[in-house]
Amino acid sequence: MENQMEQVASPVERMVEQFTVSRAFGEVIREGDTAVVPVAEVSTVFGYGHGSGEGPVPTGEGEDAAGKMASGGGGGGGGRGSTTPRGYITITPDGVRYEPMMDPLKISMAGIALTAWIIFWVAMVVRTFAKR
Repeated sequence: MENQMEQVASPVERMVEQFTVSRAFGEVIREGDTAVVPVAEVSTVFGYGHGSGEGPVPTGEGEDAAGKMASGGGGGGGGRGSTTPRGYITITPDGVRYEPMMDPLKISMAGIALTAWIIFWVAMVVRTFAKR
């Protein structure tokens, strides 16, 4: 059982070790008096499960073998990580400024969702007046 837990825990430990500050903040880019630091969101999720047990050994006829016991166990785990660019920090003699990055996909999806919502409510109003 100890070996099974170690087999699952080892990859998770290696994954966690890889998540450092450098994953969220990129290399500083310098140009004259200006420095730019890329910023990203790092997210992870992982899970683990393990179970074991024992019980009587069944015979071919559905009856238990006289006093014989069997045991078994198993475990598993998995995980996922992602990094998403979010913006950059600009450092100049005039001050420090954070500039968020625009995600065109999210803007497009918001527009599609708004259009669908408007069509739904217009259809509901038309349907309500058509019944009168």
